[in-house]
Amino acid sequence: MQIIRFIQSLGNPVLDIFFICVTSLGSDEFLMIVLASMYWSVDKALGYMTAMVLLASTGLNNLIKDIIRAPRPWAPAVRVVYTGGATGFSFPSGHTQNTATFWGVLCRETRVRWIAASSALVIPLVGLSRMYLGVHWPVDVLGGLFFGGLVILLYPSVIHMGGKLLDGRATAVKAIAPVALSMIFLAVDPTIDAAKIAGFVAGFGAGAIVEAAVIGFSELGPKRKRIQRFVLGAILVLAVRFGLKALLPDTVLFTYLRYTAVGLAGSLAAPATFVRLRLADRR
Repeated sequence: MQIIRFIQSLGNPVLDIFFICVTSLGSDEFLMIVLASMYWSVDKALGYMTAMVLLASTGLNNLIKDIIRAPRPWAPAVRVVYTGGATGFSFPSGHTQNTATFWGVLCRETRVRWIAASSALVIPLVGLSRMYLGVHWPVDVLGGLFFGGLVILLYPSVIHMGGKLLDGRATAVKAIAPVALSMIFLAVDPTIDAAKIAGFVAGFGAGAIVEAAVIGFSELGPKRKRIQRFVLGAILVLAVRFGLKALLPDTVLFTYLRYTAVGLAGSLAAPATFVRLRLADRR
């Protein structure tokens, strides 16, 4: 409590706006936009792997929150500046864990200096923003850093094991794997939030495997086409997401199916459309 109050004692309207902007860097929406642009227009393999690792990390975060069920530091205990993205329980901080996972994967896979420098700045700032805004305790931020770090430590071994199990298997078997994993996760944590993550894992994972075998679009090409792919892909994914939301009830099953469709739209339908409209070449 004293730590949050000390941080907030430095507050002013300019810092309020600054930390609201900073905290958005760890939001699901922002990271999905970045990952979509990576997958469609920058580095297809890195975008896919980072998305799947981030989804696994988010699923772990939600599961721990549902088990521990820690309350947030709401008013009047602290000054609550901004509640955007502050839903559900408190421990561990999802924004902090998302940021640590995302930047950790990029650092580990690229070994680029500016990415390492950016991660050293963004990760602690996002954690600090959650306390400044009054939506997380310090222990929540530390928990987010810990579990994000744990994911970064373990994901290469998990991917290696999965690769060995699926090596040489038919495309259909490989595509079934993420669907089966998503169903196991949903059986362990049958909540709406878990259904969103599980559905997206199933759709995006299976769709990317089928796309690689059948379509094989290239994320390279002129900058103009890369921008066009991102805009068109975003329109398609958002249309599926909000269109199905208007049609389907908010139950666990239908939420799972809706986000499966969203994942398929991003990893399979959008690339097929890019190739069809000659916005992308085949590899």
